[in-house]
Amino acid sequence: MSSKSKSKSSKAQFTQQSSLFILQYKTRRVVIGVPRDYDALQRSIRRHFPEIPDDHRVSYHTNELNISKGAYAELSEDIWDTAIPCLDSLMVQSDPRASSSRCLGKRPKKERDSKCESSCDESNDRKPPTKKPRRDTVPLPTPAPTPSSEAPSSTPPSTSNSNFTPTAEIKSKLRLNIHQFEGRACKFTAPHPDSWRAQWNGQWLVDEIHSCAPNNKSIGEYGIQDGDDIWLFRHQIGGKPVIYLFPPEGTDVDAEVRLELLPEWRFSAVYPVVPVSTAASGGQTLRWDVKASSDGTLLEKNTGSKVSYLFWEAELPMRHLRLLPLRPHPMLPAETFIPTHAQVGPFNSVILEVAHITSYLDAALKALGLHTEARTSFITYWLPSILKYTHIALRFLSQYAYERAAPLEVTPKPDVIVRVFMLFKGLKPNELNPGGAWHDASRGINGDAGRVEGREDAERWRSVIGIDDESKKLNDGRLFRVVEWGGMEVVS
Repeated sequence: MSSKSKSKSSKAQFTQQSSLFILQYKTRRVVIGVPRDYDALQRSIRRHFPEIPDDHRVSYHTNELNISKGAYAELSEDIWDTAIPCLDSLMVQSDPRASSSRCLGKRPKKERDSKCESSCDESNDRKPPTKKPRRDTVPLPTPAPTPSSEAPSSTPPSTSNSNFTPTAEIKSKLRLNIHQFEGRACKFTAPHPDSWRAQWNGQWLVDEIHSCAPNNKSIGEYGIQDGDDIWLFRHQIGGKPVIYLFPPEGTDVDAEVRLELLPEWRFSAVYPVVPVSTAASGGQTLRWDVKASSDGTLLEKNTGSKVSYLFWEAELPMRHLRLLPLRPHPMLPAETFIPTHAQVGPFNSVILEVAHITSYLDAALKALGLHTEARTSFITYWLPSILKYTHIALRFLSQYAYERAAPLEVTPKPDVIVRVFMLFKGLKPNELNPGGAWHDASRGINGDAGRVEGREDAERWRSVIGIDDESKKLNDGRLFRVVEWGGMEVVS
């Protein structure tokens, strides 16, 4: 009898809880009744989020289903009735609709209609087009502009330092999708298309690789025509931050590791793979439950994975790329780190010749307290990106600033936490010449001086990071210690 009563009570509680549902569009969250009817939600979605443009297609995404394994996937109308009872929230996304009306300005109406009809016909016909391959003028790396709703223009998007915009004229068939187009364009830019994002007429050309919403539209379906300008922008990633846990010698510790990100960036990969959810701040968050051994081995309890460290990687969503400034932002205090406003300048960094970067980093990281495996992993991970240049500028973030951008909470509380996050950017030779922006800050490193300067600069970096005392405790086997390293290449 008692069991029955308890069961009824639980059922009533479940019914009450399941009658509420959360929708999130960008950073705004709205509580509604459970959207059991797909069409009804579509009709009411702009009442909940009036900021969604009328000409945008609305889609719904979730990472809560077991089959999605923590990654966001679009929820189709076909499985709506099956999936909704398993969920309590959805991410709302809007994207410009593809239609012939995308052919804007620059040409007489008759010609535009003809071009649009040709593009649409070609997208429906999978045979190779009979028309000549189109030519797109592709301006290569430039800073991201503020999107405009005006007609396309051959003038580069306005930037604060666009003294020179390299361009290349390439041939591309209208039936190629965006990822294929980026791959072709990258023959003139970078070795891998995932390093870039394409923009046309003020809109990001989202493809199935870069978006949680599958989209295999061809460039013709966007309304792009011969002679249109397509702009490519470097894509920034916070590379391979890893977290080590070291309990006191001879002991094991059951620990909960929570990590949260500012809304300005999002997880692109985690391991061990655990669910990623949305925090109250609007950013993403995750949790690992681990059993940490004193030899550094971690057992993630939810997945059964045995690892040496916890791995995560983050990227800047495309909607934030346009915020990237080229100079220090005057409204941001020095102790603030926002990925879209990452600052590497003569005022806060050192210049190094790439030929001696490994000795500098090894000495600096050792002085900061990182153990041999961490130093080796750090250097070997970033070396391929660094070797693209002859000189780089680098700096380490203050732990306070990094903590605000990616709060880390470990329970039980460690005796010492050291988080090392490096920012670097490649420098062009003319920037180091007399009159160049970096000339006065340049420093020559010859022979073994890289290792010497690495040790000397470590004193400075310990102070900048704010770990003067903590770095000295990392080798104390009596303490519960947490170490993290990571970095990001700042592109402009």
